Amino acid sequence: MAAKREAESERRCVLSGKSQAATGLIRMVQDPEGNLVPDIKAKLPGRGVWISCDRTLIEKALVDGSFVKAASRGLKQSIKAGQIPADLADRIETLLAKHALSRLGLENRAAHIVSGFEKVRSELRGQKRPLMLMNASDGASDGKHKLSALAVAIGVKVVEIFDREELSLALGRENVVHVLLLAGGAKSRLIADMERLAGFRQYAMPDDKAGPNDEECL
Repeated sequence: MAAKREAESERRCVLSGKSQAATGLIRMVQDPEGNLVPDIKAKLPGRGVWISCDRTLIEKALVDGSFVKAASRGLKQSIKAGQIPADLADRIETLLAKHALSRLGLENRAAHIVSGFEKVRSELRGQKRPLMLMNASDGASDGKHKLSALAVAIGVKVVEIFDREELSLALGRENVVHVLLLAGGAKSRLIADMERLAGFRQYAMPDDKAGPNDEECL
C-alpha cells in the first residue's frame, strides 16, 4: 500500500513547473553545509524541492541560472550558485543507475531474475509471461535481436538501459548480456527506477501496449 500511495502522489518540478508522479521525479535537499544534493530515495530529512529526470533541462537551468532561482523559491531561502554542484547531472545519473541496479540485484537474490541467452530464451518460450527483457546496450546484435523478437511477439517489454558491465556487477556474474524480469517481487518499484534512469539517459521506455505487431524492439 505504501508503494501505491507513493506512486499516486504528485509533485511539481521547480524547473519546468509541471506536476507528475513523485516516483518519476528527483528530490533535492540541502546537506548540513547548505549544498543541494540529490535525494534519490526521497527519504532524507528537511525541506526539499523536486526536479524532472531530464538531463537537458537540468544542465540548461544550471547554465542560465534558473536552477538557483527555482531552488531559492522552492526552499524559501537564498541559494547561491556555489551550493549547487556544476556536475549535478552526472551525479544524479550515477545515483539513479546505482539505485536501479541495486534494486535489480535484490530481485535477483529473490529469484525473480533469469540471465543468460539459453535460460532467457527458454523462459520466453514457456507458458508464463515475463515482465521485461533487459539486453546489454553493448551486447552482440544477433543475440539481442533473436530474444527481442521472442519477447515482442508475446508483448514483453524490451529495454537496453544498462551496459554489460552494469548488469554483471548488479547480478554478481561475468559477461551478463540478457536479463529477464519474472513476475513477483517489488517489480513496480524496479520498473519505476528504470524509467527514471531511462528518462535521464534519454532512452524511451516502451509502454505496456507493446505486442506482436510492433515492428521495432526498443
